[in-house]
Amino acid sequence: MEMLSPLKAIRAKCLDCVADKPSEVRLCPSENCPLWPYRMGHNPNRKGIGGFKEKDLADELIEKFDYHHINKSPSVFDMVKLKWMNGEYIKNMEFERFKEMALPYVKEVITRDVKIDAILELVKSRIEVFPDIKDHIDFFEELPDYDVEMYTHKKMKTNTENSLEILREEYEVLKGVEDWSFDNLHDTLMEYIAKKEIKNGTGLWPVRTAVSGKQMTPGGAFEILDILGKEESLRRMEIGIQKLEVANA
Repeated sequence: MEMLSPLKAIRAKCLDCVADKPSEVRLCPSENCPLWPYRMGHNPNRKGIGGFKEKDLADELIEKFDYHHINKSPSVFDMVKLKWMNGEYIKNMEFERFKEMALPYVKEVITRDVKIDAILELVKSRIEVFPDIKDHIDFFEELPDYDVEMYTHKKMKTNTENSLEILREEYEVLKGVEDWSFDNLHDTLMEYIAKKEIKNGTGLWPVRTAVSGKQMTPGGAFEILDILGKEESLRRMEIGIQKLEVANA
């Protein structure tokens, strides 16, 4: 078996954790995991030549360059690291410039009347290259035909039985909401969760699954509900309830 460096071993472990899907590693929500900062295969705290941070501008690199620090080993073209660096530039890009460059990719998959700026805010810090946008946001256009087993999540302590109960109750709660805004949706669902005396993840996973049809999304339940709007969110929750009723029959 090939001996891996610590960073490569961490990267391999993270890939294994998400069924070998590189795009899901970047979106990993488990920020409390000790491996999370290193999941992309590099050390985010490491500095390069003379204290150079990898996203510094070219003129700063020129100023800090010192040939005494040149490594004698041949250089390696690392696509993973290159894409990560590109993602850092995107994160620090002015929003209007980002929007200008991102809109063509958004329009390829979204034709519905949704909050485009809110979607762009969600994906700006989660992509490495602009073509990544489409796979992150396609569910806003159309709910995918997902497997009902997605409602079963060990960490969130959910299964098809309690997900059906929770989703039915949340549907009734949200049906009566008139102020369909992020803040009010947050307060409404958190009040329901507190009264039911369940964990946040247990209460939010079923609705997030129902409205997205995906295990990994660029935003949580509140953001998705807000962007989709009341009518579409409730329609998707109805589909989720139907799926769960069939599974539990």
